[in-house]
Amino acid sequence: MTGESRSRLQRPAHWRHQVTAVLLSAVLSLAARGQAVPPTPHTEGDALDSIARVRRVMQQMVQAEVQSLLRETHESMNVNPDAAAIALRAEAERIRHAPELDVAVRRQLLSGLQAAWREASRRSAAQHVSEVQHQQAQQELQARSQLQQELRTRQRSLERTVAHSNDLALQGEHRAAADAAQRVGRAAPSTMIGAAAPLEAEMRANSVAMNEMAERQRRGLMNEYRTQEAQMIVRSDGQPVSYPSAERWQELTERRRQWRENASTYRPSEAEAKINRALREKTSVDFRETPLADALDYLKARHGIEIALDGKGMSEAGVGPSTPITRNLNNISLRSVLKLILGDLSLSYVVKDDVLLITSVEAADSMTTVRVYDVGDLVIPIPDPRQTPGFMPF
Repeated sequence: MTGESRSRLQRPAHWRHQVTAVLLSAVLSLAARGQAVPPTPHTEGDALDSIARVRRVMQQMVQAEVQSLLRETHESMNVNPDAAAIALRAEAERIRHAPELDVAVRRQLLSGLQAAWREASRRSAAQHVSEVQHQQAQQELQARSQLQQELRTRQRSLERTVAHSNDLALQGEHRAAADAAQRVGRAAPSTMIGAAAPLEAEMRANSVAMNEMAERQRRGLMNEYRTQEAQMIVRSDGQPVSYPSAERWQELTERRRQWRENASTYRPSEAEAKINRALREKTSVDFRETPLADALDYLKARHGIEIALDGKGMSEAGVGPSTPITRNLNNISLRSVLKLILGDLSLSYVVKDDVLLITSVEAADSMTTVRVYDVGDLVIPIPDPRQTPGFMPF
């Protein structure tokens, strides 16, 4: 809409309508008094025709003005329906009092103006409703944003308080940590963190208190035991019992290491001694699905010892000479090789009767050898019981 059109919508009637209305009123007044209308017509019929022509021209001008206003207001309704409604209402009031219009023409123009005014009023009401709804939506959005900001601020404050409570708990200040957690619960009683933080802090404080109480009880009980034991000790007026020093025990151990084999009553044969030495030798094997008998023959030939199979013991273990074994071992003792190979088959070995006997674990455990060692040098002299206070001879 141009500036001229907006100015036109704001004034109640066009100036040309006012001028033509004044001219027409003057003409009609002169004709009513029988006076000639300049320029003076030659006859009375010519005067009446002139008045009728002027009136038709005026009506046509008014109709053109109304149609132009209807077009302009129709274009402006979407932008400013209030101004369009005011202009249409003012134009209808002018048309209602225009003397140059016939009744039928006035009714027609008023009908069009009223229809346009109702449409403008409807759009104005809809625009007002839309503006109100937009304002309400903006207010709700602003309130929601403010509420979310407050919630975020509150959540950060609660998280800082919970972190402070945890720090206090780590420092051992459990009662202060429980107080901080209680503040979280009071600040957010209906949230999960507000409900859990006080309970967790209280449980932690109770647990620490119970542990401290249990520790105090344990210490008190131990002190009571020590007191009772001290009271039960019999004090002797005689020479106290003295034990050898650590250096003396070490000297006895070194001396016994030199003759412990000679001190034993067990005397292995030459063949058994050879087997015991072979068990300490390093060896390497690489068996792949090799029968047990062939693997033992290989070890027998490599180390020059006698290896025999206990048929009964192996039958009890469910193992035969043809049972395949797979092992790859490098540079370990023969004793370790036998333990690894035989352990997978629930077998074991014993050195007995000049051979390395392969048998079941149960049978090996049942084969015992009695050996006696002299430990007289380790015996501590026993004090005379008659010198012990409280001794009562029978």
